[in-house]
Amino acid sequence: MLGAVAAFVVGGILNRWRGGWLAFPASHNARRAGLTLGLAIVVFATTRSPSAAAAALLLFPGLLPPWGEWFDMGRMGEDDDFWGMAGRGLFLTAPMGVAFDLLGYGPWIIVSGVLMGPIYWLAWWAHDLIGLRRNSFIDGPTSAAEIVFMGWVFLAVVLSV
Repeated sequence: MLGAVAAFVVGGILNRWRGGWLAFPASHNARRAGLTLGLAIVVFATTRSPSAAAAALLLFPGLLPPWGEWFDMGRMGEDDDFWGMAGRGLFLTAPMGVAFDLLGYGPWIIVSGVLMGPIYWLAWWAHDLIGLRRNSFIDGPTSAAEIVFMGWVFLAVVLSV
């Protein structure tokens, strides 16, 4: 259980870093690679399987396409943001999920990304309802969603392997 909680925390912190928390490194690809390597390390620590750790590296291609047009959950005039983010999350987790499924860990990692839409929607809903206290780590609803979503993905992976 402690491993699952640790995976959630590590995933959340790494994704917040990927999303812009802290200034180093400035390169988006370096941050994406750091997040991906973090997942591979967590998977290897959990399974001791080089094959499973390699499957986790397939998170990287899912991080390449942008999703900035959707993460405001309709605040900028778009009304497809919920479904756009759900599809974007699926695109993020599907490549590594297929690899994990082929390794015998089951299909659940494939669909774990669909929760990207609901998680971002809930973060904006909470912000609209009660507001979010802002600081350097959580500077708004999008950063809160970054933490929860990737924490969820890391948790889903660890619980599946």
